[in-house]
Amino acid sequence: MTYDAHSNFSLPMEAGLFLTCSTLIPLALFGFFANAITTFVVIRSSKLRSTFNCLIASLCVSDLISAIISPLNIYRRTWGYYNWEWSDFLCKMFWSIDTWTSYATSVHIFCFAALRFISVQWPIIYRRNKYSRACIYISVMWAVSFVAGFIPSCIWFKARPRPPLPLEKGPSCHLNTKWKDEFNIYTWVVYSIFFYLAMILIIVLSIMTIVKVKLSGKATKEIRQRGNENDRNNARREKKIILQLSLIVSSFLLGYIPRGIFHNTSIPPGPDIYGNWWFEFVTYLLLRISECLDPIFYNLGSRKIRLETTALLKGIWLKVCALKKRIVSSTGHAQNSV
Repeated sequence: MTYDAHSNFSLPMEAGLFLTCSTLIPLALFGFFANAITTFVVIRSSKLRSTFNCLIASLCVSDLISAIISPLNIYRRTWGYYNWEWSDFLCKMFWSIDTWTSYATSVHIFCFAALRFISVQWPIIYRRNKYSRACIYISVMWAVSFVAGFIPSCIWFKARPRPPLPLEKGPSCHLNTKWKDEFNIYTWVVYSIFFYLAMILIIVLSIMTIVKVKLSGKATKEIRQRGNENDRNNARREKKIILQLSLIVSSFLLGYIPRGIFHNTSIPPGPDIYGNWWFEFVTYLLLRISECLDPIFYNLGSRKIRLETTALLKGIWLKVCALKKRIVSSTGHAQNSV
C-alpha cells in the first residue's frame, strides 16, 4: 500500500481504484437502466397488473435506488476513503438509503416467497388478494424498512475527520464511534430479523413451494400425458413458478448472505484494514451483481414481462433508427444546397 498524507486519494491497495471503478461503475449503469426499464414496463402495461408483478416492480425500484446512490459508495471506497469531502449529509444519506433499500428488498423477497407458497397451497385464499391490496402491503413494507433502517443509520453514521495515518481504522464516512455499543445491539437484533431470519424463512418457504408443485405435478402426470390443453397449461405454470422463484431467491441469497456477514463482523471495522477493505469490496460487488441480475431474472421467469420488455426495446430501437435516418437525410440535403 502507498499513502500520501497530502493527497485526498489513498486506498488499502493500489489496485483498488481501478478495480472499484472498472466493476462498480458499469454495474451501477446497467442496474440503473435495467431496473428502470423493468419498472416502467410493469407499471405501464395493464396486462401485468398482478400481485406478483406489483412486488417485482417495487423490487426494481429498490434496486434502482441502490444504483442511483452507487456513486457515493464508489467515492467512499476511493478518493473519499480517508477524507470524505462530499458533506456529512451525503454520507448519512448513503448509509441510510443503502440500509433502507436492503431491508425493503429482504422483506419483499420474503413476501414474494410467502405469496408463492399460498398461491399453490391455498389458491382460493390467494385469489382474494387484489392488486390494490398488494399496493397497500408494499407501502407498509417500505414504511417499516424506513423506520428500522433509514432513521437509525441517519443518526449513527457520519463523515468524521481523519488524521493522516495509513493504519487508521475504517473509511472516513463510517459509524460514529460514540454509538458503537448501541449499534452492536442493533446489529444483532435488527440485522438478525431482516437478514438471517428472513433468509431462513425464504429458503423454507421456497422449498415447501417447490415440493408442493412437484407433488401436484406427479399427481396429474397421467392426465397431462393425455394431451389436454388445460393440463399442459398447468404444467407450464408449474415450471414457471419453480423457475421464477428459484431465480429470484438465488439472486437474493447471492447478494445478501455476504452483506449480512459483513455487517455483523466488520462494522465497526477490525484491526486488519486491508482485509476489511477487500471484504467490503467483495460484499458490495456481489450485492451489485445481484441487483443487476434481478431484472434479467424477472424477465426470464415471466413470459408476459419478457414480451412487454422486448416490445418496448424494439420500439425504442426503431425510433432511434428513424431519428438517425432523418438526421442523415437532413445533413445530406443541407450539403447539397451548399
